[in-house]
Amino acid sequence: MKFPSTRSLATVVWAGALLFTAGWWALSYRYGIGFAASGPPLAKTVSSRHATPRSGIALVSGVGKAIVYVSWSSAFTRQGIIFEPVLAHEFPHPWFGFQKEGGRLWFSFPIGCVFGLTVAANLWSHTGRFRKSQHH
Repeated sequence: MKFPSTRSLATVVWAGALLFTAGWWALSYRYGIGFAASGPPLAKTVSSRHATPRSGIALVSGVGKAIVYVSWSSAFTRQGIIFEPVLAHEFPHPWFGFQKEGGRLWFSFPIGCVFGLTVAANLWSHTGRFRKSQHH
């Protein structure tokens, strides 16, 4: 059985990455896409009679941008995969930004930048600069 060359495999991987990011970017204007997961608390906090502090991480995207949330003091109300029609009012975050709000940090960025960085990395790796820089 003949295996494809490393260059062929790299082309397939880069094509997959470009299709994924372009598809994610396009779909994000119509659908909220992402996931949310909660877990045990990351640090000891003052206990509350009403709820057990938890931690969590979430990535949600919509209207062309993505927001990463990291929480160390509360769980998310939603769990698992998110794929639903997007409601623009649910994405009030700026295109670029971050903020620490109590026990939660969010970071917002345009998905188009992820696509652009994927294209730039692809071009950089295929021009030979990546291979040359590994030898120095």
